[in-house]
Amino acid sequence: MILARQTLLRQGLRRALSSAGFQVVADVADGPAGVRYAANLRPDVILLDPGGVAGPEPSLLGALLSAAPRSRVIALTDDLGAAPGRYQVCLPKTADLRALATLIRAVHRGDFSPAGPPAPLPPTCTAPALGEGDRALLTLLAGGLSNRQIAAQLHVSEKTVRNQLTRTFGRLRVHNRTQAAVYALRAGLVYP
Repeated sequence: MILARQTLLRQGLRRALSSAGFQVVADVADGPAGVRYAANLRPDVILLDPGGVAGPEPSLLGALLSAAPRSRVIALTDDLGAAPGRYQVCLPKTADLRALATLIRAVHRGDFSPAGPPAPLPPTCTAPALGEGDRALLTLLAGGLSNRQIAAQLHVSEKTVRNQLTRTFGRLRVHNRTQAAVYALRAGLVYP
């Protein structure tokens, strides 16, 4: 389900997600209607544009989660500094469809708890310093490429990619590819 005030945003997301194989059960323009739709449809994932919906954000999020407790909310926001703790999962509005699709699939699989990813970036901390190689690796990973595809892009062996991913996961304190990609996007380490 898509919950955003702007018609063009809702229609564009619906069309893009449908073409990527997702079933969009509703696109709704205002908070109260969104809560009613969530209660009736019980969507797996709700895409929320928090700045583009009428009504106070915290009460809207609470109402959505009360109406559809099994639904997971992905906030499309550029205010990532205030996002941890306020939303379940966040994605910057600058992300591309591939990053959004990857995140939706991860959330649907349960790779994220209602509190967000297992290793969120604390608001008072800065992201670890990463070199250009790490950033290139994370950019390709966030783009949804496999280890073999990353190896081909970087002109290295697949084993080198696996080893570098293990080191990068340790630096970021994450446990898998999805967590690393989302962490990197949220922390601004890579840009889609």
